Formats: sequence, C-alpha cells, structure tokens
Amino acid sequence: MENNKYELTVVFDGQLEQNEVDEKVEQIEKLIKEYNGEVVQKDLLGKRRLAYEIKKKQYGYYVYFLIESDGSNNKTIEKYLRLNEQVIRYLTVRLDKKAIASLDRKAEKVKKAEAEAEAIKANNLENEDHEIKNNENESLKKEATLD
Repeated sequence: MENNKYELTVVFDGQLEQNEVDEKVEQIEKLIKEYNGEVVQKDLLGKRRLAYEIKKKQYGYYVYFLIESDGSNNKTIEKYLRLNEQVIRYLTVRLDKKAIASLDRKAEKVKKAEAEAEAIKANNLENEDHEIKNNENESLKKEATLD
C-alpha cells in the first residue's frame, strides 16, 4: 500500500497543564507509530482562544501533526481522540499532491534560511576572532613600545 501524508490538528482542553498536554501528545504519537504511521512533523502551537465556545470552553491547546501513513490507522486514532475527554476537537485531512508540493517548498525555504543563518553566524564568529586577535596584537605592540 502507498503511504499518503495527512495533517492532524488536535485541540485539547485549555485548562490542562502543559505536562498533561505533552503526555497526551506522546500517547497520540505512540498510537500513530503502533499502527504503522510516522510523525513527520509536530508543532505545539500553544494555548489560544477558540473562535467560539466549545463544550463551555473558551481556550484550547492546539497541536499539529504531519503524518505519513497508509491511512489504515486513521479510524483508530480518531476513535481514540473522540473518546478522550480532554480533546475538544480534531481534524484529519489527507493532503493532495499540490499541498505536499507546497509543504516541500516551504521545508526547502526553511532549510535554506537555516543554512544562510549558520553561514552568517560562522562568518560573524570568524570576524570576532580576527578582531580579538588584532586587539591582542595592538596591545602587545603598545606594551613593547612602553618597555
């Protein structure tokens, strides 16, 4: 069977502590892996105000997963989420080729930006080293002329 990519967004009860949210996220990841899926990306988007009240809640913790799977595990994961009282809402979406291409382009841009930032950082460190050495050399020259 061919693997597809899915986006899973989960909104947890906003009254949960951060460590409880982390535990629930780990459980979801284990469940995905248990049913032959792979979590490609995970973003903890944090606590946000809901657009409208859900189950008398105004805030929720948003978590985004990018999953690669054959799709056979989706029903099991959704059943787990439906039965979990701390989950306010969830949504699973299968990505089409255009969406996957868009994600790949964004990932390439991020990698390129990170590489450029590393190059700039390395260049700045190199410049600082040269500056420090020049200052040390000038100090040694001043000391030599004073003696």
